[in-house]
Amino acid sequence: MLPEGIDRATADVYFVNRYGAGGWDGADEGDKDKVLYTAAEILSEYQGVTAAGDYEKALYEQALWILDSAVGELQEQGIASHSISGISQSFDLKGRPAHVAPRAWQFLKRGRSAGPVWLT
Repeated sequence: MLPEGIDRATADVYFVNRYGAGGWDGADEGDKDKVLYTAAEILSEYQGVTAAGDYEKALYEQALWILDSAVGELQEQGIASHSISGISQSFDLKGRPAHVAPRAWQFLKRGRSAGPVWLT
């Protein structure tokens, strides 16, 4: 279940002016609903310990990452680097859990509201 006040319409408003949101714009309504639900499940442990506005932005960023990111899938699987035809990529998570989108993590770190609990 999505947190109160978060749905496809509120996500559409968030992404209107977000550069790089083509994956959201190109997705059909059913996929948008599914990725929002999936993002909410992935980030559920941060709800209530992150300021509401920052949690909402993190949820939207997580949803976009799910839609757009084959690289995200590699990171979730614990792959630190990969190479294809001589081109390689390495991932340094810098304390971010592999299943959390990089932009979502920035909002989650910034929006701490529940005392001295560390997000690692």
